Formats: sequence, structure tokens, C-alpha cells
Amino acid sequence: IKAGTVATTGGTNPGIWYLMPKIDFKKDYKRFFNPPDARVVEEDIPLFRYLMVDGEGAPGGQEYMDAIATLYPVAYTLKFALKPQHDFTIGPLETLWWHDSSGAFPLADPSRWKWTAMIIVPDFVTEEHVAAAIDSVRSKGKPAPLLDRVRFDVLDEGRSVQIMHIGPYEAEPATIHRLHDYI
Repeated sequence: IKAGTVATTGGTNPGIWYLMPKIDFKKDYKRFFNPPDARVVEEDIPLFRYLMVDGEGAPGGQEYMDAIATLYPVAYTLKFALKPQHDFTIGPLETLWWHDSSGAFPLADPSRWKWTAMIIVPDFVTEEHVAAAIDSVRSKGKPAPLLDRVRFDVLDEGRSVQIMHIGPYEAEPATIHRLHDYI
């Protein structure tokens, strides 16, 4: 067992202590969170739980930036509310991108893109934990412009293709083309 959070076994003898490992998704699931940037890879992604905000528009647009500014305060509030019984590293920001029209993905017009911005959370997180974290962020007056749109959901991606984009959002179309060409 890796060094991590100290917790009791509970039950009839709460005086027995053991170490619970700290969860770090980027380390524990490295191949999912750090795909190569030179080639497209296929992965079977397991079911994961996420904090999510849905929206529409460009990656650098105000709504997307507001989603990011909302997800992180909720994630950190959740993390610190669950310590010391559970500890985890805040997962990386992930985003699902799509469009509703038929035909090719509208790379030239990101204002038409739909998205779900997400931060992964461990399996022990419940809807009650998330609701309490949202209430806490709201009561403290932390800047979280899309707080009413945060949802807690499970994503079962299954077989997926991935590639890492490194660079500005404006250069992302070339990476997206590589994914589409592969598919």
C-alpha cells in the first residue's frame, strides 16, 4: 500500500488504523490521461464518475472558460470535505466535443461546437457529497458562474480513439483531422 490517508476501519473497533492510498488518476490511469501526441491510439476506457458542465461554443469562449472556473472550485471543495477519510488528486480537465449537424465536424466554426467539460472524481464520491460541495461553494460566494449547471454523472466511453493535442486551441483542427482520418 502506498502512503496515503489515515483512516479507521470503523465497525466495532475504531481504534485500528490503516493507510488508504491516495487516488491519482493521472498516475493510476496514465495511458488514458496521457496519450501520445504523435499518433492516434485505441483504448477501452472504463466507466468513470465526473463533475460535468454542458455548453456550446469555442474552446476559448466565455461559456467554456466559465465552466472551467466553476468545475475547479467544486472539485477542490469536494476533495477537502472528504479528507482525511479519503484523499485524491484533482483530475485533469477533460472535454467531450461534438456537433448536432450532419456532415463533417465544423472545424472552421467552433461557435457551433457542443461540449461537456469534466473533472473525474473517485468512486466513493456520491451525489450527496457533490450537492454539499456545490452548496458550500455557493455559500462562500466563490466565483463559480455556472454553478447551477454542474452535474454529477457516470461516463462509460468504452472503445475510444485518443491523441494528445499540444498547443493553442487555434491549432487543434489539425489534431482533430488526424482523429477523423483514423476513424
